[in-house]
Amino acid sequence: MVNRSALIDADSIVYICCANKKKYNENNEPIIDDLGEHVYEIKTLQQCKDLVDDMLKTIFKLTKSTHYLLFLTVGRGFRYNHYTEYKGNRKYSDRPEHFDKIKEYLITDWSAVYEHGLEADDLVKIYSNNIQGSFICSPDKDILSLEGSHYNYKTHKWITTTQDEAYDKFWTDMVTGQTGDNIKGIEGSGPKAAEGIKNAIGGTFRSRVFEAYVTRYGEYKGISEFYKNYNLLKILDDKDGLILKDPIKCDKDEFA
Repeated sequence: MVNRSALIDADSIVYICCANKKKYNENNEPIIDDLGEHVYEIKTLQQCKDLVDDMLKTIFKLTKSTHYLLFLTVGRGFRYNHYTEYKGNRKYSDRPEHFDKIKEYLITDWSAVYEHGLEADDLVKIYSNNIQGSFICSPDKDILSLEGSHYNYKTHKWITTTQDEAYDKFWTDMVTGQTGDNIKGIEGSGPKAAEGIKNAIGGTFRSRVFEAYVTRYGEYKGISEFYKNYNLLKILDDKDGLILKDPIKCDKDEFA
């Protein structure tokens, strides 16, 4: 039997399983409080744990996994050294109830892997480069944009990204930035500007993006901004000194 190792971005699982549900009335309409806000049903910690278990078992079953590894982001990664406002538009208060306890549960009960300084994105990419017969599982558009075939466990669909598509996505993001991570790109440049740079004559998409940074900011700041954003956006392929863990065999009970 050929091994199929599921390399799972568990950051998204924490949010999905901890997220509270809107309450609905008998007419299937959302219940609104006196301040005009939606009323939510708060999950218990055990309900969140049960959802994690069910979600992982479903992934194993639908992908026909024989082995798995889970990956989490713990602490502040190296990207904050390049830009202190990285992900600065996200609020700690936005984290759902039981967020930290479910992370702990994934580590203690499911042997989730984490590495200080790296994000789950980096770990799944590094491991996928080193484990034969592995595939990445995530709903994150940045991970799904990496070259290869990946499983989106939110939609239960396989996504295949070609080398050219992955290349174009990265250099487009270098122009437009990523609002979700508070990465600015080239100031004032959106998808149309990126498309124009991509389709221009002469050089490669990469070289033209570099030239666009220098044109916009001047040589010194342009080169500085280019490499800052490159370090923020680039998902690592490798990491010196990182000791890889072996995939865990899926128990037959996990498919029950």
